[in-house]
Amino acid sequence: MLDQLSVKNFVVVEDLNIEFLHGMTVVTGETGAGKSILVQALNLAIGGRSDATLVRHGKSKAEIIATFSLDGNQSIQSVLEGLDLEDGNECILRRVIGSDGKSRSYVNGSNVTLSTLRDVGYHLIDMHGQNEHQLLLRADQQLLLLDGFAQLEDDKNAINSIVREYTNSLVIGNLGAVNFIKDGWNEEIIDKAVEMIDADAIAIHFNPLQEAIQPEGDVDFKGMEILRNIISSYKNSHKNIPFIAKQVGEGFSKEDAEIIDNFGFDAIDVGGSGGTSWAAVELYRIKDEEFKELAENFINWGIPTAASIFEVRSVFDKTLIATGGIRNGIDIAKSIAIGADCCGIALPILKAALKSPEEVVKVLERLIKELKIAMFLTGCDSIEKLKKAPYIVKGELKDWISQRLGKP
Repeated sequence: MLDQLSVKNFVVVEDLNIEFLHGMTVVTGETGAGKSILVQALNLAIGGRSDATLVRHGKSKAEIIATFSLDGNQSIQSVLEGLDLEDGNECILRRVIGSDGKSRSYVNGSNVTLSTLRDVGYHLIDMHGQNEHQLLLRADQQLLLLDGFAQLEDDKNAINSIVREYTNSLVIGNLGAVNFIKDGWNEEIIDKAVEMIDADAIAIHFNPLQEAIQPEGDVDFKGMEILRNIISSYKNSHKNIPFIAKQVGEGFSKEDAEIIDNFGFDAIDVGGSGGTSWAAVELYRIKDEEFKELAENFINWGIPTAASIFEVRSVFDKTLIATGGIRNGIDIAKSIAIGADCCGIALPILKAALKSPEEVVKVLERLIKELKIAMFLTGCDSIEKLKKAPYIVKGELKDWISQRLGKP
């Protein structure tokens, strides 16, 4: 049972400690007395959604501590033992929320992932609220119910938390742009994705060609301007993390970049043609031969990566990520020289990963060495100098930027 709840610098509460006796406890009070704040604090202690607005004004962090006596609860004791978090007949959950929106979770004094905190909290408290039946109308909640019926929660949590167990480097969540239109995705879906993997940033991918070729694809991209309000609202009410507009093989034009910038994105991943063709991937799923023949005509559709870099950089001065056919350190150097801030590489890494972790390390070391040699040969001892290095554009790319950007 819940023995004690401690709340500090949470919303309007400065410092509050409540001790609960055995039996039923009823909290009463008029509207606005703060009853819901206590429930919200308890919900946070067991892994509920957090954001910077919950921190008391003028304070650097909020803290909620919930102390439970286990009273022979074998279920939670087994969970704690399996996680090596047991501490006698007591379980203390602690959640710290910073004014920057980031949170830290603890169980019996040990720092844990948010998913672990939720696993533990699941065995300690059942929370119910009015109108909860309305959640059944939401597609994401229906999926949760199906996962729960199939008893997949442990598998899901294990998959979602495994990334952070192995790395402290950049982790980017990925959501589909069209789903915000078709499925009514909103800030809550973004927050769920962020908390699932403790993401540092969110990429929203635009994949019209892939959707057009998919037998079950969604091609209604009208109304994308709602992303402007969703991104702004999420940053103000949840976490101020970067949002990346991502292409998946078709590249972005300068016109696209202007719209994306207006939506409030912090970065663009050009995802130009030349790398993995998702149109080609979809061909393997198409059974209708006539439609398959039609789709084959679009395999090479899109703006090449180098051209997309020039296009986007001509109107977008924020972070630009080059992806699509980047295969070695020289490709990385070229991309940075013509306007990219960094690069993403998939195929060489995936091929190596199929062999062994050691092969992945070898590929990464080779890429770094190739980049360093290219920088050495061009007299650049830093990435910033590489961005200013002179270069020559030839052939089709020269014609492209001449026609599209008016550059000789």
